[in-house]
Amino acid sequence: MKINIKSFCSSLAALLALGVMVLPQTVAATTVTNQSLAIPMFQNPAKGTFWNDVAAVGSSSVPFVVANPRNGPGTAAEPAYINSIANAANNGTRTLGYVQTNFQARPFKDVQTDADGWYRVYPNVRGIYVDLVKEGQAEDVCYVSALYSHIKNNHPNDLVVLNPGNHISQAYEPYGDVFLNAQSDYGTYQNWTPQYRGFEDKASYQNRFWHVIYNTTSDNYSNAFTLARNNNAGWVYITDQKAPTPFIAAPSYWQTEKDDVNTLPSSSIPNRGLTTLPRGCISLSSSADNTIDTTALKQTTVTSNVTINNTSTQYDSEPATKMQVLSMPSGASLQSIAGANWNCDMNAKSCSYGATLPAATSTGLASVVRADCTYSKGNAKLRLTNYAGNRWDLDIPIQPPAGCDASTAAGKVNPSSTGQITQLTTLSVETTPQIKALGEENAPTLQQKTLQPAKKGLSAIKITAIIVIAIILLGGAGFGVWYWYQHRDPYRIR
Repeated sequence: MKINIKSFCSSLAALLALGVMVLPQTVAATTVTNQSLAIPMFQNPAKGTFWNDVAAVGSSSVPFVVANPRNGPGTAAEPAYINSIANAANNGTRTLGYVQTNFQARPFKDVQTDADGWYRVYPNVRGIYVDLVKEGQAEDVCYVSALYSHIKNNHPNDLVVLNPGNHISQAYEPYGDVFLNAQSDYGTYQNWTPQYRGFEDKASYQNRFWHVIYNTTSDNYSNAFTLARNNNAGWVYITDQKAPTPFIAAPSYWQTEKDDVNTLPSSSIPNRGLTTLPRGCISLSSSADNTIDTTALKQTTVTSNVTINNTSTQYDSEPATKMQVLSMPSGASLQSIAGANWNCDMNAKSCSYGATLPAATSTGLASVVRADCTYSKGNAKLRLTNYAGNRWDLDIPIQPPAGCDASTAAGKVNPSSTGQITQLTTLSVETTPQIKALGEENAPTLQQKTLQPAKKGLSAIKITAIIVIAIILLGGAGFGVWYWYQHRDPYRIR
């Protein structure tokens, strides 16, 4: 076989060029188009100038701050905080109250009490900052979603910030307005890149991510600021203050940071709104003990004693628990529905529970449904919903009355001339829709499962290494062929 070395080398050169062309390119950074400052203010306003320094730049630069008197609101208001929070509100800056979950290990009721305490002790707060949040099991999501829903149920227009301090997955997206998904010193932050692609780097979510970088010297400030902009952080705070107390004073380059942020339009404060909880978090259920009486000719009467249970061991179902008649078959009608602490409207065919239904408790309703000879088949259906919009459907069974004319709908189904009394218990079925992340209508549903980082394919480094090795091997093979050709025996018999 005669080898054309010139052609071979040309082909090898083309192959090498192709390898370079297919090398993975660096993923373009998501540079924000809007940005504002958001600042944890962990110093007592009476003990320094931090609050005044921040107030001086105005709410257009700093739309919200976080107050933290005692790792929570404490039991009594402190005058310095009352005045500073009121002044911030008057100037258009929201103050969020600090609470912490100890990575969802702290008793839920304690955290809920702290959140409520902020509004009681400092009525000018306009949101809650939830610290020490972790990724984890389904129960960890339940904890966060129940706290978020409790706050939004009582303060629907207020801001809720979740602080895991690091990456957070899209499973938490329905249960926070803003996520502090990067909080570290400058040295650590240099290596921060989005882990949950399609969420943490989603351009339309830039106003939902906040990055805080401390121990950043003046020499490193500019690079830290650029990194934050390229990391999709619509909210930022950079300081040269050091751990363990980096949030007690403004940085030395405070004016520069304010001016740099103001080169872009301000970030808008998001409101994710009240959303349903993952199935099984706040677990209401209902059952009905039904007495179906067809002994009165041409009439069926169904008396149902409905029990509503909060089967959760730690989460209350707050006011806005409702029971409504979702559907009623033709020929049947609701005659009455009532229960203690229930406000029922017969025209609307619905009842609202006027009190919190604590964990591991129950309440009851009684209803009467009646059917005539125009009824042939089908159940009445009641729907139970809680304050977050989760729902459970309960069937009320009905039977065709006896003694109806054979030409009627009931008479065709039940030709009997005598009736009977039947006892039947029915149980509700949860029909809460699976939750989609905002703007992700075609995304996989968020199931109750252990949360893991998104699976990734081969990394760019691995792909690059594979391609380089392949090119080296091909080059070596090419060199071997060339070497053989140069040193072949010209006198070998062909």
